[in-house]
Amino acid sequence: MMVGILDAPLTPQAINVTSTAPGTAFVGGTYEVAATGGASGEPVVLTIDASASSVCSIAGNTVSFLAEGTCVIHANQAGNATYAAAPQAEQSFNVSAAPVTPSQAATPVPVVGAWGLALLTAFLSGFAFMRQRRKL
Repeated sequence: MMVGILDAPLTPQAINVTSTAPGTAFVGGTYEVAATGGASGEPVVLTIDASASSVCSIAGNTVSFLAEGTCVIHANQAGNATYAAAPQAEQSFNVSAAPVTPSQAATPVPVVGAWGLALLTAFLSGFAFMRQRRKL
């Protein structure tokens, strides 16, 4: 009969999101997220929750704000022979529509009424007449 050696329990580890979520996040903006993990040496992997994929996206550590809603970032770290996988850490915040500044506001198109159109037509006709007269 063989006596097996009991496996030692894995050492727990934790993820710490070290960046502060933006207080105001607007569509079109970005945010640099940062997190540190435990002692396993495995990388902390940052992803966007599937429910927030239309609100924000991530490339490396840069989160881009795509639409209004709640952005949810997940941080995960795998374990190894000595350390257990870290429990998932999460950071979430709201993304709002970008405020419209006066320079972005639409410029109104002037309306030319019937009298304005009549005056413009008369002016252009007179100009054409004078031009034809000079040619003669």
